[in-house]
Amino acid sequence: MKLNISLLLNFLLILAGNSFAQNVTAPKSFSGIYPHLANYNNEGECGTGAVVPWAGRLWVITYGPHLPFGSSDKLYEITPELQKAIRSESIGGTPANRMIHQESNQLFIGPYAIDANRNVRVITSKNMPGRLTGNARHNWKG
Repeated sequence: MKLNISLLLNFLLILAGNSFAQNVTAPKSFSGIYPHLANYNNEGECGTGAVVPWAGRLWVITYGPHLPFGSSDKLYEITPELQKAIRSESIGGTPANRMIHQESNQLFIGPYAIDANRNVRVITSKNMPGRLTGNARHNWKG
């Protein structure tokens, strides 16, 4: 069973008697597909590198073909109401890595480190070029 977050939110607001619920419009969907959530780039090939729930949002990165020094691809932040925002910190590339780093309370997704308050830091391709495809914990004890 698919959970439609927007409809669930609308239903809960109505149950709570909140008049705001009357102004909430569910995004258009067609057989469970939300066209406004589609992703594009300028590279002629666009894939979804990673999708991770973190800090009350869904975080999505896209990628194009072998672009270790950046591209038009974006970091997206999707709200529970299915509103999508392109993060201004986006630098693109060909990333598919993701890891919630519990020790620092951050999400690492592509070249981005996102804290619990949704602040985004970027690791530039000048500092770390390549196709970011995986993260791993290091258990060094010095």
